[in-house]
Amino acid sequence: MKKFKGFTLIELLVVIAIIAILAAILFPVFAQAREAARKTQCLSNMKQQALAGIMYANDYDEVLVPAGTRWYVSGGGGAVVKGDCISPGSGTSSWVSWVRQVLPYVKNYGIFTDPDLTQQPCWGYEINTDSSNDDFAGSPSPPGCFLPKAGNPLTCTLVSMASVQAPADCVMFFCSADENLEDLYTSAIYATGGSGSPDTESWETMNSWIQALKSGAITDAGLQGKFPAGPTRHTGPSMNCAFCDGHAKNFRLSGLDQDKLCIENQKFLASALWPE
Repeated sequence: MKKFKGFTLIELLVVIAIIAILAAILFPVFAQAREAARKTQCLSNMKQQALAGIMYANDYDEVLVPAGTRWYVSGGGGAVVKGDCISPGSGTSSWVSWVRQVLPYVKNYGIFTDPDLTQQPCWGYEINTDSSNDDFAGSPSPPGCFLPKAGNPLTCTLVSMASVQAPADCVMFFCSADENLEDLYTSAIYATGGSGSPDTESWETMNSWIQALKSGAITDAGLQGKFPAGPTRHTGPSMNCAFCDGHAKNFRLSGLDQDKLCIENQKFLASALWPE
């Protein structure tokens, strides 16, 4: 009768060690592959959003979708029950966001959820409103605009597609910013870091943070580490942007210039605020 020799303890330990080493090598690779897939899905979402924005403009006299429209109950003074992106058909809101306005052209709430922010449905993306405006006379204009409540005169001029000098270079939508990025860049805000909650209304101070990156005060990697729910949450670190001509592209935030944030396709008029 043949006798079968089993593995010795040392041999088993060697096999286990080899498996552990392989797992340590492969698990990060798998995680990176999954994140790359999420980034690609996010880019696809933004492509569909951009096309929906163009279809909206075609239906509304070549005017780009506004960032938000105010809705009030006639004679009541309260807010109209319009619903929100998280719970369609329920909730109370004093304004209707750009998401609700382009939704009829896609009929899919899912494309407004970033795969990296599934715990915050429909809070993954932001419209380019006020991102290039640093509050000085003659500053460039972003493509987005807020409309006031009914009965009030317009506080901004709606943007026509014809007024966008370089549609292929003008950002329309982008990955949403952390709400703690709403203020102009300071080292104190950067040191505090993010809240973990994104803000889809607008990122008025976007250019301020871009300039901090360009000056070397902060880095893309540092921004991602401090604000993991911020716009540079994708691998790279990078963010996805959709443009006024309908295409979408992945960028490092430091790679964006103000000419991509405004309809005039120009950089700062005040050199003190634009270090290039």
